[in-house]
Amino acid sequence: MPYSLDHLRKEILGENAILVPQISKSSEKLFSSLEKAESKTKINSEFHLTGSTNQRRNTFIIDPKNRDFFPIDYDVIIKTPFYDDENKLNDFLKNVSPDISLKRNYGKYNACYSECGFQYEIKFEDLSSQSDPLVYSSNVSIDREQAIEIQMLKLLSMRAGIYGGFQNGIKGVALEQLVLREGNLKESLVALPNYISSSDAIVCHPNGKNLLQSLSLDMKLRVSSFCNHINGGGEIPVVPFSGFRDNKKSIFSTIEGSSPRKMYTNVLKYLSKSGCLLENLSIIPEKNRYHIFLKVQGEEFQKNNLNKRLGLSYF
Repeated sequence: MPYSLDHLRKEILGENAILVPQISKSSEKLFSSLEKAESKTKINSEFHLTGSTNQRRNTFIIDPKNRDFFPIDYDVIIKTPFYDDENKLNDFLKNVSPDISLKRNYGKYNACYSECGFQYEIKFEDLSSQSDPLVYSSNVSIDREQAIEIQMLKLLSMRAGIYGGFQNGIKGVALEQLVLREGNLKESLVALPNYISSSDAIVCHPNGKNLLQSLSLDMKLRVSSFCNHINGGGEIPVVPFSGFRDNKKSIFSTIEGSSPRKMYTNVLKYLSKSGCLLENLSIIPEKNRYHIFLKVQGEEFQKNNLNKRLGLSYF
């Protein structure tokens, strides 16, 4: 029997359902450690769990066939008046775990560490902070059936190679919002290609930020091709995503006097019709000529047709 969405649901109801009480206990342990650190260092703080492990969401997911590919992580925001005091924050973290090191990215302090197979990411913010993750996780409420549909879409996206963040794939919170808006996995797959080509925001962050607008053109093509494949009755991915190492074609060509924008548009237009999944597409200028390099995945790939249409050579 071919692998179906029912099989996908069973995977979610299996190992991922078992993880729910483990996540709950791990969250309690985490907050206990943070509260002890607060008590010892006298640093007044507020602790907020803002990721998919937040109990208002519980949309975390692992691939049972590849647990390490996207490990479960805890996103924690600590609001404190000492959010910018390096010495005080280091003292605080030493009382949480000896393996934590404080870092500064984009003007803010953060830290991460691993424990018992989970990844913990901590960010420090001002007491007055109302960042998107804080507001969203404080107001969203997802029931168990909605969470299952979201987890199914996440697992399917992982195995299709379209899950991740920004340039690497679709963020989990965007998939979450898609299911909440459309109602279920099937309707979400139908709607997704339209959303990635629209400027309308689909996520309910208070500022209306559209997380799908940040996808690269190549990723948008990959997402559309995959959704059209599934919606058309194509096979559902059974095994974990392997970075397009299998069934991959490489193309290289040199064309004189061509417009790089026209070349890029023509290639994307052809591949969107072919059903291929695009891994990489680059246009490299050199004097009066341009080099084009791309890698695609898919049995639908027709070398001769692409050669005739675009005048490309292959290796």
